[in-house]
Amino acid sequence: MSDDDETVTNEISLFPEELWRIVLTFSSASDIEIFRQSFKLGLKICSNFYKSQILLARGTKAYVFDADTMTLICKIQGIERNINCCAFSTSGERILLGTNYGRAEVFQTENGTHLFSLDTRCIDGILSCSFSSDDQLIALSDYSNSIKTFNANSGSILRQFYIHAITISCCVFSKTKNDFLLTASWDSTARINNAMTGDTISILSGHAAGLTCAAFSRDSKRIITASRDRSARIWCTDTGTSEFELQGHSLVVNCCSFSNKNNNIAVTGSDDKDIRIWCAVSGNLLNILKGHNSKVRGCAFSSSGHDPRLLAVSQYDGSARIWDPEYSTTTSLLFTFRFHTPTGTSLSCDFH
Repeated sequence: MSDDDETVTNEISLFPEELWRIVLTFSSASDIEIFRQSFKLGLKICSNFYKSQILLARGTKAYVFDADTMTLICKIQGIERNINCCAFSTSGERILLGTNYGRAEVFQTENGTHLFSLDTRCIDGILSCSFSSDDQLIALSDYSNSIKTFNANSGSILRQFYIHAITISCCVFSKTKNDFLLTASWDSTARINNAMTGDTISILSGHAAGLTCAAFSRDSKRIITASRDRSARIWCTDTGTSEFELQGHSLVVNCCSFSNKNNNIAVTGSDDKDIRIWCAVSGNLLNILKGHNSKVRGCAFSSSGHDPRLLAVSQYDGSARIWDPEYSTTTSLLFTFRFHTPTGTSLSCDFH
């Protein structure tokens, strides 16, 4: 082993040995060096579930692994800018990556083949990306106050809507209605919009500070929002009314999601390092998952309706953890990825 190889091995020693063995096997020396250097640049890791697949993106590369065996399925490279967000298509056959300089790219999951680039017509970093439930549309949000929708088969831009007054932090399609698009903004509101016309159907008002995340339940009957006001809320999609305010986090709530196995289970993650599991029907706290050593910045449930697993990522401790929320706090942690990351390096998680 050369001195350079030994340096690389030492710097990534906190990453799971088996996973790094796979990465090292499939990466050239120059790729590994770039990957190593990216740890020093404070770049992001994006993580996402699709059934038994995990998508990890860091710097300008992304990797798809089998979530059970940790076998590398494909490596995606050639991205010109650092990746901010990622999403699987509903079918799991494609991957969408959004960068910090307004670029968005679509790849084939099976082999990492680049399919096309989206004509984003912007230079702002992309904050959120989403496929519609039928995989025919793509929506992107960036640091502006607009949403752009695209033809998911060609990448051509379809519409641009100015929905909120300021930055839109999150956009996600309904899982049952392709024309419903949920947006969350720093203006402290979320909106249910018609994805075809841009018309606002409902305005979800009640938070006292900007929103960081929003998500539909699997049946799209409920919505959960997360906010910088340290709370989350459960909403009725049909009426736009707030059903419950979820309080308990001591710092900013960064992420939220519904279980795809159980519509009645919701989850929130916070700067206070905790993940909280809630009953979406009563608003009661069911469980607190502890173990992250830093801010929880993203969470994503497995998209399978039979798999309860939850993936959550921390900002500064360089970890991504897989949980089973159905078990007690002490037995719910299933697996931990550890990345050797210096202070300031963040991780993010996108829901598919």
